[in-house]
Amino acid sequence: MRLLSLALALLVLTTTGSARADYRKLVKRGNEAAQKQDYENALKSYREAEIEKPQDPLIEFNIGTALYGQTGFEDAVKRFTKALETQDEKLQADAYYNLGNSFFRAERYAEAITAYKHALELNSEDAEAKYNLELARKKLKDQAQQQQQQQQNQQNQQQEQDQQQQQDQNQQQDQQQQDQKQQDQQQQQQQQQQGGNEQQEQQQQQQQQQQQQQGESGEDQDQQQQEGGAQKQGDEKQQQAPDQQKMSKEDAMRILRAINNDEKDMQKKVTRQRMGIPAYPSGKDW
Repeated sequence: MRLLSLALALLVLTTTGSARADYRKLVKRGNEAAQKQDYENALKSYREAEIEKPQDPLIEFNIGTALYGQTGFEDAVKRFTKALETQDEKLQADAYYNLGNSFFRAERYAEAITAYKHALELNSEDAEAKYNLELARKKLKDQAQQQQQQQQNQQNQQQEQDQQQQQDQNQQQDQQQQDQKQQDQQQQQQQQQQGGNEQQEQQQQQQQQQQQQQGESGEDQDQQQQEGGAQKQGDEKQQQAPDQQKMSKEDAMRILRAINNDEKDMQKKVTRQRMGIPAYPSGKDW
């Protein structure tokens, strides 16, 4: 970083006085502090000198240098830009050089390249400006490659995220399909089990109905057998009845004859009694 001494500028000053003396004293003290890299005290002295001569390109340049030393690169850019408002080509060249350095440290490499080119236009023999120009060009190229790599990394990362998201969706769909398949299988098993139970119940009902029908058929057969047996017994009784009726008539004839004989004997006994004839043993002839 170049630090301009105000001694060169003071050579063209034609007026003197206590204010000028204080101004020179403050600038000198600031330069001494800056050379020791005591940028805080340097800036303090330069700001006091700025009160004496506000908007002086020389003070703007030195304040920019102190700010640069404190890594206040953006503020330094503003001061070096104001320092360009001078007719002194040497001061302009140095201001462009320091402006390029400020842009460089702020990683604004394209603007740094522009500043270094202006510095070389004013002083083509400035070796440091040439070196910094090539360095800024390399940094700009590296920055572009880095940005491109970052973009590529972001694209790759996005693709990986998309792939991961797609994979998660596929896994979720597979899981849903498996769950649905398992659910369908369970429902099918339940339906088969329910159908088997219903079929078993139907078979049991059919067996019960068959058993009930068989039982009723057996009862009908028993009843038929009983009715058949009763009918058979009735037929036998009917077959025996004529014989019994036939026997009863013969017996009845005998009984009638016996009754007739008894009645005759009784009439004889009554007649004898009435006539006073003693009774005699009777002999029955059957």
